[in-house]
Amino acid sequence: MKYCNFCGKELKAHEVCSCNQKAGDKKHWHPKLKIAVIVGFLLLMSIVLIAIILTSRDNNSGSSNNSNNTNNNNTVNNTAQVNPFDYCSVSFNGCNGYGKVIIKYDESALIESIIGECFGTESDEYISTWMTEYITYEEGIDYSCSVTNNLSNGNQVVVTFEVADSIKDKVRGGSKTFSVSGLSEVATVDLFSELDITFTG
Repeated sequence: MKYCNFCGKELKAHEVCSCNQKAGDKKHWHPKLKIAVIVGFLLLMSIVLIAIILTSRDNNSGSSNNSNNTNNNNTVNNTAQVNPFDYCSVSFNGCNGYGKVIIKYDESALIESIIGECFGTESDEYISTWMTEYITYEEGIDYSCSVTNNLSNGNQVVVTFEVADSIKDKVRGGSKTFSVSGLSEVATVDLFSELDITFTG
């Protein structure tokens, strides 16, 4: 099949195109050639775009891995001293004169606020280091209460947190006083008030 070099018209054998194009004018591409060029260009652009996306993903993955490695190597956060009383609640239960103190201390939350959490999916080295840190804080923090039972409304109890020297830069020890309140009054019952004694004989 033959086509005009100027207008792209399909020509028969030995046919000369009647278009008015001159040999010196700009040549026209055949429509099929144009389509082929456009398709090729779009295909090339698609390949370039895919390559850019894959490269970007690899870079982000590398940055994420580096970040995770940094976090794994630094198990202890550079935080200010933690106050154990922020993880401790004190309440009282029972009757006035016979009350008891109830201390709830969230040890895990306190320690994890310093060294972070461990989900068991990290590297063995990270888990081992994390466990060592956890035990250090677990054994390095202890608390006590001055009075625990036979309490009356208005009494005061002192709760004390003692911290090992090795972790004092992360955990603040100290004492705090709490006033006893909310204990119910003891009801007095006269056992003889409903007792009826009679004598016969």
